[in-house]
Amino acid sequence: MTAATEEPAEIESRVFDVHVSGAELRLGTMVGARLDAHLVNAYLPLRALLRGRAGELSVERVHGNIVVPYTELGRVSPVPGLRLDFRDGRLIVSAAVPLLGISALARVSGEAVVWVGDRGGVRLRVRDIALAGMSVPAIVLNRIVPAIGFPIPLPPLPFGLRIERLTPIQDGLQVSGSANEVVFRRRADPE
Repeated sequence: MTAATEEPAEIESRVFDVHVSGAELRLGTMVGARLDAHLVNAYLPLRALLRGRAGELSVERVHGNIVVPYTELGRVSPVPGLRLDFRDGRLIVSAAVPLLGISALARVSGEAVVWVGDRGGVRLRVRDIALAGMSVPAIVLNRIVPAIGFPIPLPPLPFGLRIERLTPIQDGLQVSGSANEVVFRRRADPE
């Protein structure tokens, strides 16, 4: 009679909070993004971890921020030459736009308000608009410059994050999001 050998039950290692960060990252066609994320309740089979063969990591919740440089947001916006700057705690936008009824471009600037759109994308609207650095009464400005509001296309966020909040900060637009029940898988090695 031979004794049967049993494999010991798989032991899971549970890490409560893993901090992940990175700089100069690519987000779709945008470059220079910065990531700061937390993985909450990460589970990893201990045997795979000890052997250096962990192929995936299950996480109960991911939440974090991605900061996208203003230059990149301006570049992908539907407004040619759009410039975004953070001054005195406000997001300021400027662009050369055509004036209705006149075949000339005028520099228009104002304070940008950003929010998460219905489909999770970034929406931007400009208020307190000034024309070529001069304040113009709203009734006049509304006749020569149409309402300035548009979407800014963002590619899907990493880790399946859903956009929850947008915050203009000095370095760029901070996009905050979260996702539940995420599984990270090791990339296949290139052959």
